[in-house]
Amino acid sequence: MSQMMDKSTENPDEDRVSVSSNDRTPANVTKMGRMESFRNSVRRAVEKSPLSPVAKGLKVTAEAKSDGNQKGSPHPQTPSSPSPSAGTPVTSPLKNMGYEDTPARKSSSLPRSMTDPNMLKFFRGDKNYSSLPFFHKKKKEKRRKDSNQEELAAVSEGILEENNVKTEEEEEEEVDGEEIEETYALAELPHTPLSVMQINKLIENEVLEEAHLNLLALRQEFQQEQEQCGEDSMELAKKEKDLSLLYGELRNKINSLVRDSNSLPNRNKELLVYVSRIIQEEEKRAKDPGGLPGSWMEAWREAVLEGVQAKLKSVHLEQKEKNASWLAVHLGLLGKAIVEDLESVRRHLRWSYPPSFRVFSTYVDSYHKAVGQHLKTVEQQVMELKDLYALLDWIINRYKSERIMGSVSLQPDMKDESTDLQLEENFLKRLKNKYCCRVKADVRSTLDRIITFENEDVWRERRSPDKDDDFLDSPFHMDIWTKVKSFATNSRKIDAELEQKAVCSCLEELKDFPGRFEAEFRRHCSALKPQPLWTEYQITYINSFTSLL
Repeated sequence: MSQMMDKSTENPDEDRVSVSSNDRTPANVTKMGRMESFRNSVRRAVEKSPLSPVAKGLKVTAEAKSDGNQKGSPHPQTPSSPSPSAGTPVTSPLKNMGYEDTPARKSSSLPRSMTDPNMLKFFRGDKNYSSLPFFHKKKKEKRRKDSNQEELAAVSEGILEENNVKTEEEEEEEVDGEEIEETYALAELPHTPLSVMQINKLIENEVLEEAHLNLLALRQEFQQEQEQCGEDSMELAKKEKDLSLLYGELRNKINSLVRDSNSLPNRNKELLVYVSRIIQEEEKRAKDPGGLPGSWMEAWREAVLEGVQAKLKSVHLEQKEKNASWLAVHLGLLGKAIVEDLESVRRHLRWSYPPSFRVFSTYVDSYHKAVGQHLKTVEQQVMELKDLYALLDWIINRYKSERIMGSVSLQPDMKDESTDLQLEENFLKRLKNKYCCRVKADVRSTLDRIITFENEDVWRERRSPDKDDDFLDSPFHMDIWTKVKSFATNSRKIDAELEQKAVCSCLEELKDFPGRFEAEFRRHCSALKPQPLWTEYQITYINSFTSLL
């Protein structure tokens, strides 16, 4: 028996074959002993395997590895990663620096620590780096719900790397930054500027700082030659033309960047730091020869306005023939786009400029102007009364409310800003008059329907008037009163001036109604004159118009 057990321990595979090949007779003591020995041997082999579930469940740490490799250690720790390549370390040095050792980190180069003295010097503004901002970013710590066994399996299949990268991009958030300094130190100009083609290539590739420094050096050469040779040199005229062309390209590139800045990814917004420094430098040199005419700061404001106009133009505007609520939908989307854009300016974009640019105020003013221009275009398509009312309500009430310019997400920066739209002169007055004309036309249509109803339901059928406690009366005066009251109430929600104009429009139309009603009544009922029904009609309408008055 003992010899058989020893044999099973030494060669478990052989015993396994012998056990499986035995016939299915009742187990005796000898067979049970061999099976128990076989199970124990298999259990010990599995526990020693680095690919076993038990081994996968063990987390390999830097300390475990170091302990396993110490002198005198009888059993060094086996790496838990399946099929590791030769020379691959079990743990990454990033863990000792506070970074998580993930495949996403391994796939990228090692980032420099923000506590590195050289990096601090870079961001403090030493030498020509003083124009760069310090963007504060925070990353939410990734919480892992998968077990270590699942993580190791994902590494072996190459899946975890992709998932980690996506998660980091989704969870990365940029918080409110700090304003960059108003003053800066201009880097040293090159002794020999690059050629015109090389500078133009730098501008095209958005290497703005280097392009501007070379452009300033070229401009300096031009000024020196101008002082020495005067203004009659052909070479000087050629250089002045080159300067004009290069400055034109630079301004166009800056305008393009500013115009699209609030739609660019956050990483590209750092270019605006160089943009702001170039504008500041050119404003200082505005009176020096060789530059472009016109203010660079004013050109920047125009570029901001163009970007805002493009943003408003991109808001969906459905054709009114396809959707009866086209204007209400468009105005809702318009307000949402304005708030989202200003939130982005407030939280991110303004930190790329010095305080003197007043970035948030500039964008707010641009929206006041651009929205006014946009509404002028939309108003040309507005003809129905409900659309005119919606447009007036949006301009007078909603634009200033907490839904748009008074939004909580824009506070407290909006406290000192105006919330009034910059509308074309007499635009609001013209819009109110258009609304009141539509009110008057709607009232007239209602009165015409009343006359038509009386003819079809009463006069043509020769039906006797209704009586209320023996009082002859027709209820059409209540219909008219309800209609006029609804116009007055709704117009009051916009402003008191519009309410007064709307009521006046209703009364003007009502002045002619008794005469028109009487003319139609005589035309349809003159044949009833001698009959008592004619008298009943007369009494009924006298009572109704008295009530209406």
